[in-house]
Amino acid sequence: MATAYASQVATLLFCNPRQIQCRAKGRLVRFDVTEPDPRFSTGPVQTRVLRYLIEYPQPITLGKLAAVVDTRCERVQVKLKHLMDAGKVIAHDIDDDITEYTLAQSVWLV
Repeated sequence: MATAYASQVATLLFCNPRQIQCRAKGRLVRFDVTEPDPRFSTGPVQTRVLRYLIEYPQPITLGKLAAVVDTRCERVQVKLKHLMDAGKVIAHDIDDDITEYTLAQSVWLV
Protein backbone atom coordinates (compact mmCIF):
# COMPACT_ATOMS: atom_id res chain seq x y z
CA MET A 1 0.00 0.00 0.00
CA ALA A 2 2.83 2.41 0.84
CA THR A 3 4.39 1.70 -2.55
CA ALA A 4 1.17 2.57 -4.39
CA TYR A 5 0.84 5.80 -2.40
CA ALA A 6 4.45 6.74 -3.03
CA SER A 7 3.99 5.96 -6.71
CA GLN A 8 0.98 8.29 -6.90
CA VAL A 9 2.84 11.08 -5.13
CA ALA A 10 5.86 10.66 -7.37
CA THR A 11 3.63 10.73 -10.43
CA LEU A 12 1.96 13.94 -9.29
CA LEU A 13 5.22 15.64 -8.36
CA PHE A 14 7.54 14.61 -11.16
CA CYS A 15 5.32 13.70 -14.09
CA ASN A 16 4.14 15.98 -16.85
CA PRO A 17 0.62 17.15 -15.88
CA ARG A 18 -0.68 16.20 -19.32
CA GLN A 19 0.25 12.58 -18.71
CA ILE A 20 -1.95 12.33 -15.62
CA GLN A 21 -5.37 11.03 -16.57
CA CYS A 22 -8.15 11.21 -14.04
CA ARG A 23 -10.95 8.73 -14.63
CA ALA A 24 -12.96 9.61 -11.53
CA LYS A 25 -16.36 11.21 -11.92
CA GLY A 26 -17.08 14.55 -10.35
CA ARG A 27 -16.52 18.25 -10.79
CA LEU A 28 -13.41 19.43 -12.61
CA VAL A 29 -11.57 22.06 -10.61
CA ARG A 30 -9.23 24.31 -12.58
CA PHE A 31 -6.93 26.88 -11.10
CA ASP A 32 -5.61 28.34 -14.34
CA VAL A 33 -8.77 30.28 -15.21
CA THR A 34 -10.26 33.28 -13.49
CA GLU A 35 -13.64 33.22 -11.82
CA PRO A 36 -16.38 35.28 -13.46
CA ASP A 37 -17.30 38.54 -11.76
CA PRO A 38 -20.16 37.74 -9.32
CA ARG A 39 -21.93 40.99 -10.21
CA PHE A 40 -22.43 39.71 -13.75
CA SER A 41 -22.74 35.97 -13.12
CA THR A 42 -25.38 35.84 -10.35
CA GLY A 43 -28.99 36.93 -10.35
CA PRO A 44 -31.57 37.15 -13.14
CA VAL A 45 -30.14 37.38 -16.66
CA GLN A 46 -31.86 40.69 -17.39
CA THR A 47 -30.33 42.24 -14.26
CA ARG A 48 -26.89 40.90 -15.15
CA VAL A 49 -27.12 42.36 -18.65
CA LEU A 50 -28.17 45.77 -17.34
CA ARG A 51 -25.43 45.74 -14.68
CA TYR A 52 -22.80 45.03 -17.30
CA LEU A 53 -24.05 47.66 -19.75
CA ILE A 54 -24.15 50.28 -16.98
CA GLU A 55 -20.67 49.38 -15.74
CA TYR A 56 -19.11 49.18 -19.24
CA PRO A 57 -20.99 51.49 -21.63
CA GLN A 58 -19.08 50.55 -24.80
CA PRO A 59 -20.91 48.53 -27.49
CA ILE A 60 -20.74 44.74 -27.11
CA THR A 61 -21.80 41.81 -29.29
CA LEU A 62 -24.24 39.13 -28.22
CA GLY A 63 -21.61 36.40 -27.91
CA LYS A 64 -19.30 38.47 -25.75
CA LEU A 65 -22.18 39.61 -23.55
CA ALA A 66 -23.31 36.01 -23.08
CA ALA A 67 -19.79 35.03 -22.05
CA VAL A 68 -19.55 37.89 -19.55
CA VAL A 69 -22.91 37.19 -17.91
CA ASP A 70 -22.13 33.45 -17.94
CA THR A 71 -25.17 32.10 -19.80
CA ARG A 72 -26.26 30.92 -23.24
CA CYS A 73 -26.62 33.31 -26.19
CA GLU A 74 -30.27 32.39 -26.63
CA ARG A 75 -31.18 33.50 -23.11
CA VAL A 76 -29.30 36.78 -23.51
CA GLN A 77 -30.93 37.39 -26.88
CA VAL A 78 -34.43 37.00 -25.41
CA LYS A 79 -33.61 39.35 -22.52
CA LEU A 80 -32.06 41.90 -24.89
CA LYS A 81 -35.27 41.81 -26.95
CA HIS A 82 -37.30 42.56 -23.80
CA LEU A 83 -34.91 45.39 -22.88
CA MET A 84 -35.09 46.84 -26.40
CA ASP A 85 -38.90 46.74 -26.30
CA ALA A 86 -38.74 48.60 -22.97
CA GLY A 87 -36.40 51.20 -24.50
CA LYS A 88 -33.47 50.44 -22.21
CA VAL A 89 -31.10 48.94 -24.79
CA ILE A 90 -30.31 49.99 -28.36
CA ALA A 91 -29.12 47.59 -31.09
CA HIS A 92 -26.59 48.92 -33.63
CA ASP A 93 -26.18 46.98 -36.89
CA ILE A 94 -22.49 47.13 -37.78
CA ASP A 95 -22.56 44.73 -40.73
CA ASP A 96 -25.25 42.46 -42.09
CA ASP A 97 -24.41 39.80 -39.52
CA ILE A 98 -22.92 41.78 -36.61
CA THR A 99 -25.08 43.59 -34.09
CA GLU A 100 -23.74 45.46 -31.08
CA TYR A 101 -25.77 46.53 -28.07
CA THR A 102 -25.49 49.62 -25.88
CA LEU A 103 -27.47 51.14 -23.08
CA ALA A 104 -30.06 53.74 -24.10
CA GLN A 105 -29.60 57.33 -22.93
CA SER A 106 -32.95 57.24 -21.11
CA VAL A 107 -31.55 54.69 -18.64
CA TRP A 108 -28.77 57.10 -17.67
CA LEU A 109 -31.30 59.83 -16.88
CA VAL A 110 -33.29 57.71 -14.44
